Amino acid sequence: MRRIITKAISISLACVMALGVANFSGVTARADLVIGPQLFDKIIGNNDVNYDFKDGVLTVTGTGIADNTYTCKESEITKLIVKDGIKGISDSAFSNCSNLKAIVLPNTIVDIGIRAFDGIGATEITIPSSVKRIGEDFVRGKNLKSITMPGDFEAVRETDDGIGLVLYSKVSTINLNSPYSPDNKRQFLSKKINTMKNDPKYKSYNGVVYDKKGKTLVQVPVVTKNIKTRKGCSRIDMSSVLYSYYPEDEEVKQVHPKTFTIGKNIKKVVNDLKGKRTHFDNKVKITVKSKKLTGLSIENVSSMMTKKQVKKFWKTKNAKVKTKNDFKITKGNVILKYTGKKKTVKIPSKTKRIGRECFKSNKTIKKVVFNKKLKSIGDEAFYECRNLKKVTWSKKIKKVGRWCFDDDKLEKLVMPKSVTYWGEGCFHNNNIKKIVFSKTIKSIPDWSFSSIKVKNLVIPGHIKHIGKYAFIDAKSQTITLEEGVETIDSSAFGGSRKLDKVVIPSTIRSIGYAAFSDTKIDELVLKNIDAEIGEYAFTYAKLIDCGDDPSKYSTLAGLCSSNINGECEIGFIQVKNGTGIELQIDTSEKFDNPTEFNVENKTQTKKFNRPNDDYKYYRVRVYTNTAQGKVYGPWREFNWNRNY
Repeated sequence: MRRIITKAISISLACVMALGVANFSGVTARADLVIGPQLFDKIIGNNDVNYDFKDGVLTVTGTGIADNTYTCKESEITKLIVKDGIKGISDSAFSNCSNLKAIVLPNTIVDIGIRAFDGIGATEITIPSSVKRIGEDFVRGKNLKSITMPGDFEAVRETDDGIGLVLYSKVSTINLNSPYSPDNKRQFLSKKINTMKNDPKYKSYNGVVYDKKGKTLVQVPVVTKNIKTRKGCSRIDMSSVLYSYYPEDEEVKQVHPKTFTIGKNIKKVVNDLKGKRTHFDNKVKITVKSKKLTGLSIENVSSMMTKKQVKKFWKTKNAKVKTKNDFKITKGNVILKYTGKKKTVKIPSKTKRIGRECFKSNKTIKKVVFNKKLKSIGDEAFYECRNLKKVTWSKKIKKVGRWCFDDDKLEKLVMPKSVTYWGEGCFHNNNIKKIVFSKTIKSIPDWSFSSIKVKNLVIPGHIKHIGKYAFIDAKSQTITLEEGVETIDSSAFGGSRKLDKVVIPSTIRSIGYAAFSDTKIDELVLKNIDAEIGEYAFTYAKLIDCGDDPSKYSTLAGLCSSNINGECEIGFIQVKNGTGIELQIDTSEKFDNPTEFNVENKTQTKKFNRPNDDYKYYRVRVYTNTAQGKVYGPWREFNWNRNY
C-alpha cells in the first residue's frame, strides 16, 4: 500500500507575494498568498515565469520553474505548451488537471517535480531526454497508456523513507528516448519497455530488454504473466525477473509472474542482486528446459523456488544433482545441501563452492574442514549452526557470503590472505576471542563482528572503512584503530560497555552517528580533532586526549536538554591537560554578539538560561593556562542535538 505523507511547509517572506492583484506581462496573479515554486519539496526563489491562458491552452514562457501560480482553474486546461527556456516543472504544478489531454515540453527542462502531472487526463505523455531528475509519483492518470521518457535519470523521493517510484500506476508501453539504465528497473512499470533505437548497450525484443546482441536477459516488464526467454538468449541476470518495489527491502522479488520458463539455450543464471535474498513474491511455476546450466546457475535457480519445487528440480536430468556422502552436489562441484549429522564435516576434495544455506540450522556440526580448492561460500551457508566452533580454511578461498556464519559459536578467526570479500553480517553473534584480518580486506561490512570478545581489538591500517554496527556490543576493553583507517559508520562500536580506551588515528576523516554511543569510554585518544564527528558519537565518554599541543585541544559537547522556558543543559567531555572550556551562544551563526559561559574542565554538564529563544547557535573551545599565558584551542560548533 502506498504511504501517504503530509508534510508541514515553512513559508518565508521572500516567497510570499503581497495580497491583492499584480500584473506581470498581461497575466493576472492569484489574489492570495502563494507559496512557490517548490521543486523536490524545496522552495525556489527568483522565479521568472509567465503564463498565458486562452481557449483551454496554457502557454508557459520564461527562464525559471513552471509552477501552479497560473490563474485559470486546473479543470479548464486542455493543453499545456511549455516554451524553451523553462528549466523545470515544480511539485504538483499541474496535478489534478483532469482535462489536460496534450502536453508539449521543451528540451531545456532538466527537472520534473513530485506529482507534477498527477491526475491528468492524457492518454500519453512525452518527457524530453534532457530531463535528469524526476520526482516521486510524477505522473498518474486513469487514461494514461503510453509514456515516452528518459532511460537514465535520478528518481527523487518525497521523504527519506519514501518509496521513490516515479510511476505508481502501470501503463501499457514505455518508450525510452535516452540510453536504458539498469539502475532504474523499478521505475518502468509497464507491459512493454522499448529501448531507444541507437542505445549502445541494450535492445528490446517484443517489449523485453536484453543486451545489445540479445544474449542476456536484462529486464522483463513487471506485469508479465508468463516469462520466456528468446531463442538467442544464453544468460539470465536474476535482476531481470526479480526486482523490488521497495529499495529498503532485505528481500528482492518480482510480484506478478505465473510461470517462468528457462529455455534450452540458457547456460548461466547470474545472481547480480548484490547478495540480497532472492525469491518470487508468490508461487511461480518454474520450468527448466536447459541441460547446459552451470553448477552455480543451478544454485541460483534453486534459490528462486519453493522447497517442494527444489526437491523436484534436483531429481530431474537437467539439474544433474548427485547425492554423495550426505551431500547434494551439482556437475560443477557446487554443494547445494548437506543432510548428514556428523560433528566434523570435511568438504569433498573437488568442491569449489558451498552453496547458499547449504548447512543452515544444522544442530550437530562442530567443526568444518575446507578442501584446498574451495573458492567461495554462499549466503547463510552456515547460518544458525549453533554448535559450530571451528573452521579450517582453504588457502584459495576468495569470497564468503552474507550472514554466512551468523549465530554460530566460532572462537577464532584467522582469515586467509586469499579472501578479498566477505558479506554483511558474516560473523555476526559469535564467540570470537581472536581475529586476524586478511591484508586484502579494505572494508569491514555492516554487522560483521557484533558481540566480538577480543579483549584488545586492533583494526589494521589497510582497512579504510568500518561499516554500520560492525562491532556493536563488542566485549573489548581497548579498541585501537591504526593509522590508515579513514571512516567509521553509524553505531559501529555502539554498546561496547567494557571499553577503557579507544585510539582513533590522524587519518580518520569521519565518525558516524552513535559510532561509540553507550560505551562509557574512560579515555578517548583523538588524533584528528578536525574529523567530522556525528551526533551521539561518544556519549558517556569521560576523557579526550588530543595530544601535547594546547592549541589543538578540543572537547565534544552537545545539548542534553532544553525546556520551553529556555533552560538548557550542555554536556562536555573532559580534556586531558586542559584548564577550562568556554561556551558561546548567539542568535547568529557568525557569533557577532555572543553570550559567554566558562566551564570547568571535567566531565560534567552546565545548566543555564538562554537570553531568549532566538539563541540557537552554540560553540565551545578549550583553553589552557601555560607559562606563556592562556592558549585557546579551535572552536567546535554544535547544534540542538547532542554531538558527543
